[in-house]
Amino acid sequence: MRLLIVVALSEEDVRGLGSPQPIRPKEVVVMEVYRLYHVWTAKSKPGKRDEAKKWWLEKGKPLLESVPGAKSVRAYAVQFGLGGEYFLEMWVEKENYAVYDRVDEDVLANPQKYAAWSEAEDVLEWGPSRLMGDWPESQFPLGEE
Repeated sequence: MRLLIVVALSEEDVRGLGSPQPIRPKEVVVMEVYRLYHVWTAKSKPGKRDEAKKWWLEKGKPLLESVPGAKSVRAYAVQFGLGGEYFLEMWVEKENYAVYDRVDEDVLANPQKYAAWSEAEDVLEWGPSRLMGDWPESQFPLGEE
């Protein structure tokens, strides 16, 4: 999917430019459409796996879905190494980078809404977070994988 600007000039405009031939409308690629994800990582504290799952389903996911600019929210259990330790990755798709200003304003205006993050400290050990992008060039068209 591409964001396009269509340039169209009238014949009068073309004559004014001194061009001997008419200029046809032309598509100009301005910017590739991309997806932006904010990814948080965490693992459940020892003996708190069921409580962590309950927190995610009842508080964590609904909170992240209500954050300004959130388009989608997903969580994945990821196993690293052979020790069988699972990490949780929470992927929140954002509309664009500008939503972070709206999130800051929302946190300051509605601190009670974000109290669930404090409660998460009882059941989760937070890991690093990162921004991830999903650009069309990084994916194969259907049938070419």
